[in-house]
Amino acid sequence: MPSDRIDPERSSRVFFYARLVFALFLFLSGYVYLFLGGYWTIAGIVKNPGVTDLMGQPVGRDFVAFWAASELARHGDPVAVYSPATLHLMEQAVIGAKIPRWAWNYPPTFLLMVLPLSLAPYLFSYAAWIVGTLCGYLGVIRRIAPHRLTPWLFLGFPGVYTNFFYGQNGFLSTIFLGGGLLLIDTQPFWGGALLGLMSYKPQLGVLIPVALVAGRRWQALWGATVAAAGLALASLLVFGSSAWTAFWHNLHFASGLMDTEIFWTKMPTIFAAARLTGLNYPQAMLVQGLAALGVAGVVAWIWRRDQPLALRASALVAGAFLATPYALEYDLALLGLAFAWLGWQEYQMDRTNGQALLMFGWMALYLIQIASVAQVGPLILLALLIFILSVPKSRMCVPRTKNGA
Repeated sequence: MPSDRIDPERSSRVFFYARLVFALFLFLSGYVYLFLGGYWTIAGIVKNPGVTDLMGQPVGRDFVAFWAASELARHGDPVAVYSPATLHLMEQAVIGAKIPRWAWNYPPTFLLMVLPLSLAPYLFSYAAWIVGTLCGYLGVIRRIAPHRLTPWLFLGFPGVYTNFFYGQNGFLSTIFLGGGLLLIDTQPFWGGALLGLMSYKPQLGVLIPVALVAGRRWQALWGATVAAAGLALASLLVFGSSAWTAFWHNLHFASGLMDTEIFWTKMPTIFAAARLTGLNYPQAMLVQGLAALGVAGVVAWIWRRDQPLALRASALVAGAFLATPYALEYDLALLGLAFAWLGWQEYQMDRTNGQALLMFGWMALYLIQIASVAQVGPLILLALLIFILSVPKSRMCVPRTKNGA
């Protein structure tokens, strides 16, 4: 007579193969987008006049503002970078076609970082920027999760392909934040210095000093302060005070973009979700502010308890998105740090439930980019933070230093 009891070994095998199929789906879906985006770009260059894709948009999209800003600043006019009309003229000149206006809303510290870009022709510069920062991105992720398949898997992570085709700086942010966190326990000053370079994009680094103070990481805090101040001073010496004055005057225009409806569906933030649900600007900012205070408290609590690096780092990364009102879909590449740290721990401890939850979170992030459903962003981030809080310190393991099987 057949038994009604479930065979645990068979159930485990079924779950293993289901997880494998799920992982392959996530892996291949990212590559499909990369392939389609590559075709869109290359076919456009062949077919259209100028350096544009099939939609008539500039190849590299946002990168055109980086290159044009570099060109203006190198020829002695950094203030013009903050003039939308002047910058637009330069963008059209380099692309060789009429294109929409791409604004420059970064501080002069980032202008200093991209200053060499216009030394090379546009397409070569774009390729060097993307390939160089991507290699750094994958190198950091590989250090966190030392398995030979890690770089291939994270090439399909949400946010990666948008950085490819938007020519954006999500990879660079990951290098600074991930590299700094990797060094925070062993070389705190230099780890802090890397974290301090996130000052080029301050909205994503607002919780860094909160974490360092709560964790009593004074050397790291000193390193972050020195790096941020040094970068600002260097930009002041190179571009003069007029560039900083133009940046401050431009902040009103930049903040106005945050409340432009066309951006809300691409912003995985609480502010954008609140606006999409019908709240007005002050109400959405109030909700965002209260959430930021709560998240700051959670991150401070985790760092003060001196939790394992995987939990501390992941909480800081997830908290960065929950605390800021402004982040875009290409910034999601930064969230790969949390998935790498947590995923590697779950893999090492062979906790199948945790791995499955992270896979669902990974897949849900695609909704922001494919269907422009930005409201799922805060939900995923909150779930990730709850997941981090639910992992007891005693169940964490020390990551291996050797390559995985």
